[in-house]
Amino acid sequence: MSLQKTGKLLIRQYPTKIDEDVIRDEIRGATKKSNERYEMLSQRLQNMADF
Repeated sequence: MSLQKTGKLLIRQYPTKIDEDVIRDEIRGATKKSNERYEMLSQRLQNMADF
Protein backbone atom coordinates (compact mmCIF):
# COMPACT_ATOMS: atom_id res chain seq x y z
CA MET A 1 0.00 0.00 0.00
CA SER A 2 1.39 3.41 -0.92
CA LEU A 3 2.01 6.15 1.61
CA GLN A 4 -0.51 8.40 -0.15
CA LYS A 5 -3.24 5.74 -0.01
CA THR A 6 -2.44 5.02 3.63
CA GLY A 7 -2.76 8.73 4.44
CA LYS A 8 -6.14 8.96 2.73
CA LEU A 9 -7.40 5.90 4.59
CA LEU A 10 -6.25 7.29 7.94
CA ILE A 11 -7.93 10.63 7.26
CA ARG A 12 -11.14 8.86 6.30
CA GLN A 13 -11.01 6.64 9.39
CA TYR A 14 -9.99 9.39 11.84
CA PRO A 15 -11.42 12.66 10.54
CA THR A 16 -10.66 15.78 12.53
CA LYS A 17 -13.41 17.02 14.78
CA ILE A 18 -12.02 20.55 14.58
CA ASP A 19 -12.82 22.75 11.61
CA GLU A 20 -9.75 23.83 9.59
CA ASP A 21 -10.71 27.48 9.98
CA VAL A 22 -10.67 27.09 13.76
CA ILE A 23 -7.20 25.53 13.61
CA ARG A 24 -5.94 28.37 11.38
CA ASP A 25 -7.38 30.97 13.76
CA GLU A 26 -5.71 29.27 16.74
CA ILE A 27 -2.35 29.28 14.95
CA ARG A 28 -2.72 32.91 13.86
CA GLY A 29 -3.63 33.97 17.39
CA ALA A 30 -0.79 32.09 19.07
CA THR A 31 1.85 34.27 20.66
CA LYS A 32 5.20 33.50 22.21
CA LYS A 33 5.01 32.94 25.96
CA SER A 34 7.49 34.88 28.07
CA ASN A 35 9.31 31.74 29.21
CA GLU A 36 9.24 30.11 25.77
CA ARG A 37 12.11 30.00 23.30
CA TYR A 38 11.36 30.56 19.62
CA GLU A 39 12.24 26.94 18.93
CA MET A 40 9.57 25.86 21.42
CA LEU A 41 7.06 28.25 19.85
CA SER A 42 7.81 26.80 16.44
CA GLN A 43 7.24 23.26 17.74
CA ARG A 44 3.97 24.29 19.41
CA LEU A 45 2.70 25.85 16.17
CA GLN A 46 3.65 22.73 14.23
CA ASN A 47 1.80 20.57 16.75
CA MET A 48 -1.30 22.76 16.34
CA ALA A 49 -1.13 22.36 12.58
CA ASP A 50 -0.89 18.58 12.89
CA PHE A 51 -4.40 18.40 14.31
